[in-house]
Amino acid sequence: MELRKSNNNSNNMVVTHSLNENKKCDDEKLELQLKLLEFEGSISKTESLLLLCNEKIDKINSSSSNNNNINNNINPINTSCHHDNNNINNNNNNKKWLVVGIPTVSRQNSEDYLLKTLESINQQLPLDPLDVMYNQLLFIIVNVQGIGHERFEEAKLLYSNKKNPTNIYYEFITIKENEILKDVKEGTTPLNDPGNANVPGYRVRKQTRSLVTVLRKSYDKGKFYMFLEDDMKFCPYGFNAIQYLLNKASLYHPNWLAIRASYGMNGIFLRNEDMIVFSEYLLKHQARRPPDHLVVEWFAGETIESGKYKNDRSNIGFRYNLFDHIGTISTLRSQKQTSFPRCYEELLEPTVFKVEAFSVRECPNDDIWPCRNVHNHAIIPYRIDWSKIVS
Repeated sequence: MELRKSNNNSNNMVVTHSLNENKKCDDEKLELQLKLLEFEGSISKTESLLLLCNEKIDKINSSSSNNNNINNNINPINTSCHHDNNNINNNNNNKKWLVVGIPTVSRQNSEDYLLKTLESINQQLPLDPLDVMYNQLLFIIVNVQGIGHERFEEAKLLYSNKKNPTNIYYEFITIKENEILKDVKEGTTPLNDPGNANVPGYRVRKQTRSLVTVLRKSYDKGKFYMFLEDDMKFCPYGFNAIQYLLNKASLYHPNWLAIRASYGMNGIFLRNEDMIVFSEYLLKHQARRPPDHLVVEWFAGETIESGKYKNDRSNIGFRYNLFDHIGTISTLRSQKQTSFPRCYEELLEPTVFKVEAFSVRECPNDDIWPCRNVHNHAIIPYRIDWSKIVS
């Protein structure tokens, strides 16, 4: 086994590996070899875990190529820093692999949540054009407040600067007055319509419409879409985990409807073709339930309308939380937020609803739920313990 390590300007440690095609190790032998290298001090525990992850990802891709039922939109994962030119994605394609929509508003004391969130993203973005994920990600930051959002303007100046090599990954948009969607309850204000935990008031309905606006601005710009709030930092090696998650989920459930990998309106993945349908569902039902409840009822098929659209498609729960909350001032809830799962902690009920939560009881050795009747190939890895990265 050959190990190579390189550091790029994004401070992202990347490890590549190659195995002799005629003498590939099974998982147990590979793990033993990595432990020996750890013991000798040749690699760190994190490097060891990522090497094991990459090897298991290779096996997922091998399974995918042999499975005729896999959706054609699945992209093989490749986290190495060196590739043959023939294996590089066609980055001239305008549609990205993943689009992340981030609505943002200023906070009462001008907290720098947005800047911290973008910094956690920027540190992990690939700068090497030979990286298969180079220019395949797009972060659309939408100022849904309008004028007066100083932190948004700071972020725009910093990350959209043409001298910044990561500027290709960002799009900054400020909503114009004529683009603001109208409230279904005319004449209401935050004072006369506060709402409660289950019935949306003025502020919560406004946030729901903001999510719709971001969905519309992001539509048809990528194969997959992910929701992210402006106060949620990417966990270390977050893009590795996301690539692993989306490919493995697509192998298990080729026609999945949604994937949950965090809480609230964060870490929810949709396919591009489902974005408009869901945005219209949010708009239609904005006065009935908060958006983080509506999204679950939609992808879990809990109403006649959403159940008809869902049909037999799966909604998937990932075992681990992929984002770290840095704020206490929520845009959705009036009270301060204090207790959340941290990076790579298990994402279980009651943090998320039972219909979307990973089930340890049903899938004790896996990290994808549902996991029943999907292990048709012995080489599929059952679980990677991502928590070891930050331990």
